[in-house]
Amino acid sequence: MEWEDVTPEQEDWLKQLNITAYYGNKVVGSIVFCGDVGWQSVIDGSVDFMDAETEEQAKEEMIDKLDSHLEGEINYYKELREMLSELINDWRQQD
Repeated sequence: MEWEDVTPEQEDWLKQLNITAYYGNKVVGSIVFCGDVGWQSVIDGSVDFMDAETEEQAKEEMIDKLDSHLEGEINYYKELREMLSELINDWRQQD
């Protein structure tokens, strides 16, 4: 993964940095600077305010936010897998 300074996607964003995964060149999330509003995180299209005052602080905070977000996604898919297994078992028992 790497930080990538890109052209901001929205007019009110003065600066945008993406976290890009090498595999598949996928943008995992972004931090954006909005002037007086400050730094914001963007993960899966959801924008959230950050406490960061500097770019370095925003990067650190974003890593924590992504860690939490990805942990939630992993748990969600584990639960889906368990429910799918239950559905398959129920379906097989009906035969």
